[in-house]
Amino acid sequence: MRQSLWLVAALAAGCAASVREERLSREVDAPLARGEVTKAIAAYERIGGRDDRRVRQAAERLVADALCSRDPAERVRAARLIADVADPTLDRLLPPLLVDADARVRAFAAVALASQADAAREVLVASVNGADAEARRIALDGLASLPDPAAVLRALATDTDIAVRAQVAGTIGGWKPTGATERAVAEQLLRQLAADVDAGVRASALRAAGAFGSRALLPDVEGRLEDPALGVRLAALSALTRLDRSSPRLALLGSAPDRLLALRAAVQLHRLGREALALTAIRDAAGDRRAEVRSAAMNAAGELGEAGVPLAQPRLRDPDLGVRLDAARALVHAGHPELALPSLVSALDTPLSLDAADELARLGDARGRDRLESTALSGDPQARAHALSLLAPLPHSFATLTHALTDGDRSVRLTAAEALLRRAYHKYL
Repeated sequence: MRQSLWLVAALAAGCAASVREERLSREVDAPLARGEVTKAIAAYERIGGRDDRRVRQAAERLVADALCSRDPAERVRAARLIADVADPTLDRLLPPLLVDADARVRAFAAVALASQADAAREVLVASVNGADAEARRIALDGLASLPDPAAVLRALATDTDIAVRAQVAGTIGGWKPTGATERAVAEQLLRQLAADVDAGVRASALRAAGAFGSRALLPDVEGRLEDPALGVRLAALSALTRLDRSSPRLALLGSAPDRLLALRAAVQLHRLGREALALTAIRDAAGDRRAEVRSAAMNAAGELGEAGVPLAQPRLRDPDLGVRLDAARALVHAGHPELALPSLVSALDTPLSLDAADELARLGDARGRDRLESTALSGDPQARAHALSLLAPLPHSFATLTHALTDGDRSVRLTAAEALLRRAYHKYL
């Protein structure tokens, strides 16, 4: 008798699955084939259940359609995603992009295909030497496929465009020279860029110097610890800690009147076991009259682990909302979410509600996820896109991201499509 009941139940389940698949084929697959994504997703939600393959196909269709948009920014965004996400279906769209009218789109396609095709390498060379500055910057990601990487870097290090010079510096940071000559070129260019007239370029060069790892650049790094731009000083300190973790300059910087610089030095001093110096620098900054310094102190306290808890907890009552939120984050990072929860929850009804919701959602708190999901359905397209980007890497957000494929705003739809494809191909890991 029991066996008969089991057989009946199994047959019923099989029939139900067959009926559902038939409906999906008729009501979802057919409109998707015609490019009617909104109609297909509406039917998918009406039928119920979860089907990752069909949702991925809907997202792919939206990205493919974005390549035909009249909005150049949307087309460039779609090309960037296709080049980055490594979706086999969308990859088939890359070769035609090598002859696209937009130089930036051509550059993204060339970077993605340069290791596979001579035609792509030719486009990559043309992009590096072309008139479009953004295309030159994009093409630097394909440096390894260019015939003379050192010559390209040397030429673009004097580019008239600030962003291109900054990208050259960043590229050198991850470059693997093949010999002493190329290594010397890299060091010379980083020295040159670290003295650039633009602070952003100088900061990029210093971060790259730390990543490149040559101690020959230490004098250039140390010389920028007195740079007039804060971002450059911070980048110099970051490079110093990578090139010479035991530098005596760290102790001096930890007690320097430049509190934002002292805070970053304090974190490194803590890692070196010099706890007293680190705590003093962070405690002093936590009492600073400037809210941005107190926030930075909370960020530093969060990196200290348990030692940072006594520094962060009093700032939960700070008069500045941003400082209170940073103090809560510090406590979460230190392993004490229970101390942070009241402040995070109270911030849900403030101008920083999405920041608080994001932190709560990452802790698995339904109140944070609910706020993000409700914002993803709000009347403001920018707020919807922001909420979706925060939901994207979180579990249990698949249905919300899927529904957003039907959003009335093209940019929001593309945000949802990008999130779903990055999840599908593990690009958040």
